[in-house]
Amino acid sequence: MGKSTALFASVLILSLTACSDSEQDAQEESGEFLLDNIYVDSIEADTTYSMIHEIEWTGENPATINSFDLVKEQGEPVSFEEDGIAYEAHGADPLKQVGVYGEGHEIGAVEDVNGYEVDGSGRIVLKLRLGEVSEDPHRAAKINYTVNGEEHEAVYEWDGYKKFSTEGN
Repeated sequence: MGKSTALFASVLILSLTACSDSEQDAQEESGEFLLDNIYVDSIEADTTYSMIHEIEWTGENPATINSFDLVKEQGEPVSFEEDGIAYEAHGADPLKQVGVYGEGHEIGAVEDVNGYEVDGSGRIVLKLRLGEVSEDPHRAAKINYTVNGEEHEAVYEWDGYKKFSTEGN
């Protein structure tokens, strides 16, 4: 192999490496949300619960949540009429205890999820009113958020949402 061919191959490999690194850097800068999976053994229909999740943002700059929605296949919103789930989403102090709590349990202060800033770790609180709920392999969370003035939307699939059910209770 001649010097010019070897030089061209070296430049090409370095260029591909730089492109791959910059793509990875851009992905790391923008970040993603990680949400813990909460599995519930016994929840009953016609009951109200509070589900408190730990949510983590992996980006270097904080993310401001604009909306947090439960969705199903094709991104359609979950509804009480069709899915047996009515909910309100809130943000909360990152030190709040995670878990699922029954109707009488005082969970403390929460804030509107619209405008809730996550810089590292936070909490998402879902106040749930349940009817008859079946497992749904397409149930997920859709989060619309802003980082550095840029709006993003992502659908996150978590097993805890898919397996959430009142069946067998």
